[in-house]
Amino acid sequence: DLVEATTDLVSAEDHLADLAGDFDTFLNRQGRLTSELQDRIMRIRLVPVSAIAPRLQRTVRVACQKTGKQADLVVTGTTTELDKTVIEQLVGPLEHILRNSVDHGIEAPSVRAGRGKAPRGRITFHSSVEGTQVVVRIRDDGGGIDTARVRQAAVQRGLISEAEAASLNDKESYQLMFRPGFSTAESVTEISGRGVGLDIVQSTVRGLNGSVSVDSQVGEGTEFHIRLPISLAITRVLMVEANQET
Repeated sequence: DLVEATTDLVSAEDHLADLAGDFDTFLNRQGRLTSELQDRIMRIRLVPVSAIAPRLQRTVRVACQKTGKQADLVVTGTTTELDKTVIEQLVGPLEHILRNSVDHGIEAPSVRAGRGKAPRGRITFHSSVEGTQVVVRIRDDGGGIDTARVRQAAVQRGLISEAEAASLNDKESYQLMFRPGFSTAESVTEISGRGVGLDIVQSTVRGLNGSVSVDSQVGEGTEFHIRLPISLAITRVLMVEANQET
């Protein structure tokens, strides 16, 4: 009886091992199908930058018509893809930066000629993928940012005191432009002067888990850097545990 019972247990163990093997096979197959489904859904959500390129071009053309300036927009990296939700919310901030480039950056044709520049300004829009982020660079070849004027405007609008303005360096002065209510425009127009602009750009980008920064050289131009996650959906990561911490 003991021998028979032992034989039955061995047979049951072998049968359970076969079932466990089949179960592992099914789990692996399900994992592959889930990954394929996730990848396809992610691809559906991604939209190339080329989808908004005509709108960006139109923004620059309209801004030039209203300001009497001349500028060309060169868009590169149009195959870069972004989440549909991200790109829909990003269009407005991008348009505002481009309008700023025309209104505050690009000089009038006569001024550009006096500085040895071509009458038509040049604005470049480039997007690329770096890791799990999309980096957008918008650069113009205009007059650059006058940090002294920025600090003066911030003091006049009550955003900072004169003592604070005197202690700021160039990079810190650039950050003043992202404060609510800031504007260097002397009069209100359809494009600028309302004090509502780059602060909305920054809040929108931050709401998308991104960041925005600016760099400028007087007489040479200004460049905006925007970093954004490729997708707001699931992202694959590698989890590592060290010293009992993940």
